[in-house]
Amino acid sequence: MPKPEPHPHLEPQARWALAAVAIGAFCVQLDSFALNLALPVVREALHGSVTATPWVVSGYLLAAGSLMPLAGRLGDLWGRRRMLTAGLVLFGVSAVLCALAASLPLLVAARAVQGAGGALIMPVGLALLTHSCHPGRGRRVMGRALGLAGLATVCGPFIGGVLARSVSWRADDGRTRRRTARRRAADAG
Repeated sequence: MPKPEPHPHLEPQARWALAAVAIGAFCVQLDSFALNLALPVVREALHGSVTATPWVVSGYLLAAGSLMPLAGRLGDLWGRRRMLTAGLVLFGVSAVLCALAASLPLLVAARAVQGAGGALIMPVGLALLTHSCHPGRGRRVMGRALGLAGLATVCGPFIGGVLARSVSWRADDGRTRRRTARRRAADAG
C-alpha cells in the first residue's frame, strides 16, 4: 500500500513551474500535430510545391528532436529557469514569424526556430518541475503537465484542420481566404 503524500498542496514555486511547463508542453505538442491537416491550405496560400510543403512539419520536428539532448545540457549549465524562459520566448517569437511568413522557405525556417524553442521547453521544463516539487510529488505533478500535453496531441489535428478551413492557417482574420476567393473568381471569369 503506498504511503500518503506528506504535502497535499503544491508550494507556490511548484505551482508556477507546473503552469509554465504545462502550457509550454501543450503548445509544443499542439504545434507538432496541428499543422499536418492544414498543409494543403498552406501550400495553396504560399504557392509551395507538393514536395517542399511537408518540410513545414518536418523542419519543426527535426529541430525539436535533435536539439533536446543539447537543451537538457544547457539547462544544467546555465540554469533550468533561464533556459525555460529562453525557450518560451523563442517559441513565441518564432510563432509570430510563422504567422507573418510570406513564403514557404521563410515558414520552414521559422518553424525550425520554433522547434528549437520547443526543444528547450520540454526537457528543461520537466527537470525544473521535478526539482521544484517535494520528494514523492514529482511524478504526479509531471503526469499533470504531460497529461495536458497529451490533450494537445490528440486535439491538435482537429484544431489545426478546423482553423485552417474555417479561418486561415495563420488565423489572420480571413485575409488569405478573401485573397483565394478573389483569385478563384478571377480565374473563373
